[in-house]
Amino acid sequence: MAEKIDIDLSKRKRLNAGKIIKTYNDRSFDEMKATTITESMCDIEALTNERKSTDLENHLNNLKYKSLGESELCFYHNTLIILMRRKYKIDKTFAEFERLWEAESDYLLTHLSLRWIVSACDTFIDHSNNTHRAAILMNVVTLMNTLRTYETKNFLQLSTNAESMPLLTEKPICFMLVTCLCTMVLLIFVSAPMIA
Repeated sequence: MAEKIDIDLSKRKRLNAGKIIKTYNDRSFDEMKATTITESMCDIEALTNERKSTDLENHLNNLKYKSLGESELCFYHNTLIILMRRKYKIDKTFAEFERLWEAESDYLLTHLSLRWIVSACDTFIDHSNNTHRAAILMNVVTLMNTLRTYETKNFLQLSTNAESMPLLTEKPICFMLVTCLCTMVLLIFVSAPMIA
């Protein structure tokens, strides 16, 4: 019985993935860049507070809603990552992911959040056959995780009597440096010829 539940859950995590990908088959990257995610593109009634849903369509609907104002190309990029994490036709999906990065690396590095740039690094690490690329991108992910740990430590060490810190309107310099590093590394390993 437990095995059947695992199989059903596994299938549910990928249910309708083919249909979702088909919606992008006839769209060019330029068309997706020109399309901004709007509320009308989301199923507002189906939104949930779940951070991650086992239902693929619900998960992507929630993500699309969080992506309001971003280009459809960024959402497509994020969708490819989610599909690979859910083990949907990994080889074919990763080939499309690489094609996207080869064609649109400048655009993606300018428009993706740091979270999704790091996720892209993780994706190249997990699925690329190029071990040099994976090793160097692992350093980017490690640096980012170290920075997150440092900032969490500083936050946790604030005294309970300390005044609350105002929200920053600008990204801290350390995040800008990490973003620059991620950008340089991805540009080197995506647009340059592959290291053998």
